[in-house]
Amino acid sequence: MKAVMDYGFTRVNLVLAFNYHNRGYDVRYSSINRRWASNFTVPWQAFGNTWLQAHAILVDGFTDYVRKLYAYLGAERFALPGQEGNGKSKPVHGYEITRSIMFSENQGYAIAHNSDAPDEYVCWQFTEDNDRRDYYWGIYGDRQAATDGYNSRLFVALN
Repeated sequence: MKAVMDYGFTRVNLVLAFNYHNRGYDVRYSSINRRWASNFTVPWQAFGNTWLQAHAILVDGFTDYVRKLYAYLGAERFALPGQEGNGKSKPVHGYEITRSIMFSENQGYAIAHNSDAPDEYVCWQFTEDNDRRDYYWGIYGDRQAATDGYNSRLFVALN
């Protein structure tokens, strides 16, 4: 989850695909993941230094997880830093939303920043109804506290 949140689906998928392209002969990788990786064109110049040092079984398991996460969330629904999930960007209680994700049941999580607040970062849970979001259950603190809260909430929601 952390890798996808830090680097995005595209980059994580390309790093995984690069490793499958160059180690696809290894029978410890599942045939499903090898076929999945064959759908990517990965430029050697850009990814030549992205060799994963983990055991093939761990890489294969991580690939399964990333593929499951992608299928559940979809790249178009995974908000990148600096963008609110629904494309809107307005302050909430003085905080600017920097990352958010919404699930199909109109609930989600968001990280926001306010450099003037005593606790600069917050991770909120929210619900959306008629294009109006209600933010609640905040975890306030520094960037790491908000990110850890976001990651743990997403982990619970996806498992």
